Amino acid sequence: MDEFGVNHNFTPFIDTKPGTPAAEKYKALGGLAYQPNAEHQKVRSRRGIGGLKAYVSADGIRWRLLQKEPVIPESWGKYFDSQNYAFWSESEQAYVCYFRRFVNGLRGIARTTSVDFIHWTPFVEMKGNLPGEHLYTPNTQPYTRAPHIYVATPTRFMIKRGASTDIMFMTTRGGAEYDRTFAEAYLRPGLGKEAWANRANYAAIGIHQTSESELSLFLTGGRRYTLRLDGFSSLNAPLSGGEMITKALRFSGNELELNLSTSAGGSVQVEILDEAGVPFPGFSLSDCQAIFGDELAHLVTWKKGSSVKELAGRVARLRFVLSDADIYSFRFRE
Repeated sequence: MDEFGVNHNFTPFIDTKPGTPAAEKYKALGGLAYQPNAEHQKVRSRRGIGGLKAYVSADGIRWRLLQKEPVIPESWGKYFDSQNYAFWSESEQAYVCYFRRFVNGLRGIARTTSVDFIHWTPFVEMKGNLPGEHLYTPNTQPYTRAPHIYVATPTRFMIKRGASTDIMFMTTRGGAEYDRTFAEAYLRPGLGKEAWANRANYAAIGIHQTSESELSLFLTGGRRYTLRLDGFSSLNAPLSGGEMITKALRFSGNELELNLSTSAGGSVQVEILDEAGVPFPGFSLSDCQAIFGDELAHLVTWKKGSSVKELAGRVARLRFVLSDADIYSFRFRE
């Protein structure tokens, strides 16, 4: 197999699509795009057209080219000099690929989908860059505990500051837009001149659960950063207190589970509101037992117990009232 240009950014994944043949358990995209200069065009004339080629493997070691022609054309990416990561999305029922683009002089991200890993939809530009900002690596992947949510840790490239790089944090559930709630750097370059050198800070694909309560992210230089499970961000309030009301939602399940942490003097309470903002009977703040402690899966209880089954399927909002506390995630479970 001719690997020229492919091993530069070859990015494999385990295909979790139901019914995937054993011989195609592993899949990967890899390749480059030639530039319109004489040197690149000379190579192109010998090696053929550029773009991302599709590979499959039974063991992740021995790979087979699905077809000779690239499945994602070189004109889409201009460079492709990044991890152009693909995965099977159960929520979208399609393969999804996020790849690097270069538009109007800025590095950015685009996405495309496929049902067979060969034929890909026309790409869409992802909205996520701030004005004048370079985002170097897409690094967009399903979060293992909630795979309908894709977590992105792209690299912000500061070309006018010695080409130093930050790791950012964004999310998306498909479509053409990232949720960019946090514009600040998620992981800064760190101490020492080497950390601020040209392109010295990149996050690898893969956010792994490395203990019952821990997630790990891996960066260049063999660095490992750890997070609390679901702890990418939190709803936080000081001791003086604070509150938040969610958007309207419909849920299924029998109980409400919180991943939370309070101080010894802090607390969390929850009430469930109807469309008009009125608490459902039995689910008001005064009915909710004050929660304190540090738990990954605390069941919220009211005077009548923990069951919320009677409200399942109805339009509702959750009101969280906190004091010196953090809520990292919530979910309804059976």
